[in-house]
Amino acid sequence: MPGVQTVGFGSREPPSTSRDFTAFRLPGEDQNQQKMVMVQRVSPGYFEVLRIPILVGRNFKAADASRPVVLINESMARRYWQIDSPVGRTIVMGQAAREIVGIVKNSYTVGLDQIEPMLYLPFTASPTSRLLLRTTKMDSSKVVGATVARLDPRVRIKITPLSEILDRWLAPSNVGAMIAGILGAFALLLASVGMFGVFAYVVQQRTQEIGIRMALGARPRQVIGLLIGTNARAVLIGLAIGFAGAVAGSRLLGRFLFGLSPLDPVAYGEVALLLASAGVLATYWPARRATKTDPVKALRYE
Repeated sequence: MPGVQTVGFGSREPPSTSRDFTAFRLPGEDQNQQKMVMVQRVSPGYFEVLRIPILVGRNFKAADASRPVVLINESMARRYWQIDSPVGRTIVMGQAAREIVGIVKNSYTVGLDQIEPMLYLPFTASPTSRLLLRTTKMDSSKVVGATVARLDPRVRIKITPLSEILDRWLAPSNVGAMIAGILGAFALLLASVGMFGVFAYVVQQRTQEIGIRMALGARPRQVIGLLIGTNARAVLIGLAIGFAGAVAGSRLLGRFLFGLSPLDPVAYGEVALLLASAGVLATYWPARRATKTDPVKALRYE
């Protein structure tokens, strides 16, 4: 078909809620030492469609459908072969030994919350099989539907972009993120307003001191710089404490974030910049107003 780049088959679409498991054991182990691992049957083009690279070894070949070979992901390789590369070694499934011919990069093919050890077997068709296409045209779904209808009008197919499947998976997290974002914005606003009020009060309490400094010849710029520097230390101490608390609590958020680190420097930097700006403004305006007060009146201020 025009526009089709790569084609692959899989026993289910990624990511999927369904999980198939199989038992295996290492050579020399008995039946009581069998281990359970998730398994999926894929064709050679499956990894190309999803752009999952083969890190070590090779991909499946068409002739592998009748051969006892498997691929495994990084997680499975690290769990059962900590140091040595398992490529070329064998595992026992049932009574048959299968050779590991390659290691593929970890991918979120069975959910977005975690990556589990995965075993890949050569593809064989089943009622749950999925055909995966990577195309360059936006209207490829219509062309695919028309092509299938022309081949066999009795066939009913459902065509779903992977982006739509991903959006369904992310929907609960997006709602939670929106609610958390709104609450976080309100908390940040309250923190900024509270800090503004506290710093304004501190400057007001130092009105008499400001009057004395002005009477002794201090310039307004010097007084404002002094007050901003004093309050800036309090802001920096608060940001340090808040950063430490955020780092400590970030581990709880890690499993709910996709494509974003819980220690995202942009988010931390924006919050720090906003609070620091609020602290500077909260000091500058009252200090500027105080420096314009008559020193005699400032000295009499209680």
